[in-house]
Amino acid sequence: MNDRARVPFALIGVLLVVSSVTLTATAGYHDPEHTPAVDRAMDGVTAESVSVLRGAADNAATAAARSPVTRPANTTAGRALNESQPFRDALRLRLYLTAKERLEAVAFERGDVVATASLPPVESTTEGYRAAIDSVHLSRVGTDEAAIRVNIDGVTLTAT
Repeated sequence: MNDRARVPFALIGVLLVVSSVTLTATAGYHDPEHTPAVDRAMDGVTAESVSVLRGAADNAATAAARSPVTRPANTTAGRALNESQPFRDALRLRLYLTAKERLEAVAFERGDVVATASLPPVESTTEGYRAAIDSVHLSRVGTDEAAIRVNIDGVTLTAT
């Protein structure tokens, strides 16, 4: 049996492994301290906002199922609901109000930068409630369309 070529090929293999590890370590290194604090704060508040909004949607949907609105009441908020779909509009209003309340507590701090999330306030008028309802969009999703996707217009992220 001839063993002459085994040593050089093993040496080449070790050299390739060492050089690839060295290249990966130097090219793939990213120091998070060099990422601007604003970027890190905005990334953090975005992630926290998504989590908070998911929880708000779940709570609002549960409350709507527990106390469904089948007829609009003769109140300021009730007059903002569409007569043909009061349950859906009431759910959209609950989603907006719950999301607004929950987002008030969202703040993410990195260094001297504080990032917050917010939704515009709702005027206690029929038009104000209608504007809140119109900013929430619902769509059915999932294989059996048993889940809903919620999109809320007007979420603002601010870094100071």
